Amino acid sequence: MGPSPLLNFAEELLVEIFKGTGSRPYDRQKHLRTLSLVCQKFHRISAGMLLTSPCVHLYKTHELIRTYFDYPELAERAHTLELVNMSFTSRSDKPLGFTELYDLKSKLVLDSGLKAQCVEFIRSKKIMSKVIWIQNLDDDSLSACMAILLALLPNLRALYMGANSINEYPFFGAFTERRVMSIERYEKRHPKMDLSILLWPHIYFDDIFEAVWSKLHTLELPCDWNTSRSADRYWKRHMRRMSLRQLALPMNRDFGPSTDRDALEDWMTRSSNIIPPTV
Repeated sequence: MGPSPLLNFAEELLVEIFKGTGSRPYDRQKHLRTLSLVCQKFHRISAGMLLTSPCVHLYKTHELIRTYFDYPELAERAHTLELVNMSFTSRSDKPLGFTELYDLKSKLVLDSGLKAQCVEFIRSKKIMSKVIWIQNLDDDSLSACMAILLALLPNLRALYMGANSINEYPFFGAFTERRVMSIERYEKRHPKMDLSILLWPHIYFDDIFEAVWSKLHTLELPCDWNTSRSADRYWKRHMRRMSLRQLALPMNRDFGPSTDRDALEDWMTRSSNIIPPTV
C-alpha cells in the first residue's frame, strides 16, 4: 500500500483537518497525540497544535510552563487552555479532603533550573505582589505555577475547567470583587464564615486576572462547586463582571441548592454582556 494522499496536503490544510478531530479540547488532545505517531510530518503539526491549544493536568502545569519558556512563540499563539484533574486526586493518587484540596498541600516539585526561570519571569512583571508570588513557589507551588501559566498566555481567549472541583483552585478567589469590603465588614455580615479564606494568600491572581478577563471570550466553570461551603456561594454572588460570548455552567447547577442556582443567575444578570449563556 502506497503513502496516504494526506501526506501530499499542505500543512495549513492539515491543520484545519486536525482541528476537526474533536469538539472539546480534551478529546482533540487525545486524537492529536495519536496522529503525532503516524509520521514525522504529522508529529510536527500535532505538536504545534497541542501547545497552542493545550489541555494539561492540574499537576503537570509546571511541565507545560517549562516548554513555553523554551518556545515562547508557541505561548503567544495559544488561544485556548483546558485544566483537568479527572480523578480529583493528588499526584500520589490519594483522594484529598476539602482542606487538603483548598490548601493544596500536595505541592509540585520544581527543579532548580525551572524554579530560577519562574523567579526571573515573576520579577519581570510590574505588579506589587511579586514577592508573595515568589514565596508561593516554595509553599504553594501549584497556585504559583497556575498564575505563571496564565501570565504566559497573552492571547488566551477560552478557559475550560469543567473536569475539576472548584476548591482545587485558589485562583477562583480572583473571580470575586473581594476588595469592595474590609475584613471587619466581612466579620459583621458573615460571622460564621471562615476568615482564613478571606485572608487570601494568592493576591497576585488579582493582577493576573485583570489582564485575562479583558480578553476572555469563553469560560467553562468547574463541574463540582462543593456546595456545602458558604464560601463557594459567596464566590458565585460576587463574581466579577465579564464580557463573554459563551459561558458553560456546572452540570449540577440545576440540581443543587436554590442558593447556588440563585447565585449563578444573579451573576449572569449582573454580567449582562454574556451572550448567549450556554448551560
